[in-house]
Amino acid sequence: MLVYIWLLLGAILLTLVVSTLLCRHRIAQKKHFFFVTALASALIANVVLFVLVLLSERFYDEGWHIFSLEAWKFITRSRYALKAFMFTAWSFIGVGTFICILPALGVAYYYKRRSKKSETHAA
Repeated sequence: MLVYIWLLLGAILLTLVVSTLLCRHRIAQKKHFFFVTALASALIANVVLFVLVLLSERFYDEGWHIFSLEAWKFITRSRYALKAFMFTAWSFIGVGTFICILPALGVAYYYKRRSKKSETHAA
C-alpha cells in the first residue's frame, strides 16, 4: 500500500514538472489553452510513470514471456495474469490522472495569470 502512495506522489511531482514545461513552451509560442495543457500533462505524466515503473517491473518478472499468449491467461507462473494487471494499471492511470489534475490546473492558472500580466504591461 505504501508503494502506491509513493507512486501517486511521484505522479504528482512529475505532473508539476511536465505542466510547468508545457506551459512555458506555450508562453514562448504565444499560444493559450493552458487548461488543456494542464489536463494533457496530467495524463502524460501518469502514462510515463506507468511505463517506467509498473510495466518495466512486470517485464522484469515475466521477461520475454510477456509477449506470449500464456502470459495473458489467468494461470501463469507469476502472482497475477497480465489481464488482471492491465486492469489494475488502467485503474491506476485513471485515479492518478484524476488526482494530478488539481496541481496541473494550479500551474496552468499561475501561467495564465502571468501571461495576462505580461500582455497588459506590453500594451
